[in-house]
Amino acid sequence: MEERLRQITEYYGISIRQFEQKISASDGLIHKAIARKSGLKSDTIAKILDVFPQISPIWLITGKGDMIQPSIPQNQNDHSIDNLVDKISTLSQEIGKLKAENEMLKKEIAHLENVVKAAPATGVYA
Repeated sequence: MEERLRQITEYYGISIRQFEQKISASDGLIHKAIARKSGLKSDTIAKILDVFPQISPIWLITGKGDMIQPSIPQNQNDHSIDNLVDKISTLSQEIGKLKAENEMLKKEIAHLENVVKAAPATGVYA
């Protein structure tokens, strides 16, 4: 945990003291946690995530994954269902076109197979 706290302060370019102030922690709380190599209480972790919402909660608690969560543009988040419906409609149209092309290619293959069967056994095709 102590290394992750250092990484946060380095990422934001702030001191441990500034970090404590931002999360409204008592003076020295983070220094003490780092010195004792002890974890933080859940309310302190909640404050960190509230003040720094970009920080991944999984990473902060476990150290797994990326420190910064991938951001979702606000308008994409607000209209995610509409975006999905549009995407499904577009993909459905594309599937229809591909099915039609597939049928055309099947007919062309069948025609070419008939031409090959009807050709003389000389191996020369006109």
